[in-house]
Amino acid sequence: MNYWLQTFRTECVQRMEKALEIDKDVVVVTSLVKYSHSSVDVLSCFAQLCITVNNIEHVRLYLSELSELLAWDTVIMMISTSHNDDAVGKQAHDTLQRLIDTANEEILSKCAGLLQQICDKMKVVIDRFTELFTKKSPEKTSSVDPLLGYIATNLQTLEDQLMPKMFPYMIEQLWSVVISTLCAQLKPGNHPEYYLQMKSHLRCLMSFFGRSGLDDRQLANLDCEALRDMLDINAKHTDKLMLAYFENLASDVLPGQDTSGYSDPYVEVSLQPQSLFGFSRSQKTHIIKQNLNPVFNVTFQFPNIPREALKQSGSCILLSVFDHDHIGRDDFAGEVVIPLTFLKKVGMAERSMDRMPAIIMPLKRPKKPNNGPYKILSLREWDKVAKKFIVERNRFIHRQPVRTDKPPDGGGFFSSFFSTFTN
Repeated sequence: MNYWLQTFRTECVQRMEKALEIDKDVVVVTSLVKYSHSSVDVLSCFAQLCITVNNIEHVRLYLSELSELLAWDTVIMMISTSHNDDAVGKQAHDTLQRLIDTANEEILSKCAGLLQQICDKMKVVIDRFTELFTKKSPEKTSSVDPLLGYIATNLQTLEDQLMPKMFPYMIEQLWSVVISTLCAQLKPGNHPEYYLQMKSHLRCLMSFFGRSGLDDRQLANLDCEALRDMLDINAKHTDKLMLAYFENLASDVLPGQDTSGYSDPYVEVSLQPQSLFGFSRSQKTHIIKQNLNPVFNVTFQFPNIPREALKQSGSCILLSVFDHDHIGRDDFAGEVVIPLTFLKKVGMAERSMDRMPAIIMPLKRPKKPNNGPYKILSLREWDKVAKKFIVERNRFIHRQPVRTDKPPDGGGFFSSFFSTFTN
């Protein structure tokens, strides 16, 4: 067994030394497979990098022949016979195969590193051409053509230089570089039309790389999907983003932080987003002094609501609870978002409302999101509606005093609300 393992090691070392010895001649194995006996100055140009990748790939292909060259089947049979145990032979076979698999993975990793160096050399020019359609002339459909021309020319060179099995890896890595470059250069806070144009440029790039050999799975990698999602949400109109914000807020089940002390609560009721219900003003309940479990028993009416608004995803009733303060601004206690699509139709009879079941929902305290609709709207400094929305939401986000009390036991409508805040 030791003899065969030593033979295996010696064969591998000798083959690698031969592939990487200092010799500038290029050997043509077949018309499609090229490797050299040299890796001198591999960082000097594409050709040298490609030669080095081919050298390593040639060693990897040689590994696949070792089982036949070393007559593994015969060796395994002799080991099993010697120990009179097939399990010993199987263990030896598994060990040898594991060594081959590990070596294969390490070689592929080395190849990936060298291919990345080629991409890094191309990235400088890719950056310059990408600026043409992200910053200088984003509105022109043809502004992406110089980048496509540069990539096409270099892909042809690489296809001529690299072994056939290495070229697909090269295309995939180059696609990742293009996506990361595009992400880095996109201008934040721009008009939706800008991002619609970027989506068009991205489709053009995906079509090009698809024709170059990438399949749908390779094209739709994690970075590309993240870029597409980012373009989709930035391309939305401000009204759509506000609807998306409240839709997310309504689906957020995390409780807010705590409120402080005994309070003089009241509730402000409004239809959101305001741009959809601009004619409708917010309404308020009366103030109940020194009470953590208030019961208001107040009915509000919002007339002339369009039927389509009731079916619009994201439209909602916002119940904002405040603690009245005689000195200074009223403190924000929390809010409840009720989607309009959630509401049920009731009759006009006097007791129709009394027959409706009570619904207990927790108060929440919104936090400042680091991404999503809120972040995009906050960057739209050119949009008055977006700026007004952010100012209004910051009124709730930044006015949240820390709670220092513990709600007493007992019933009551807001008891259920405030009890969700206890840590």
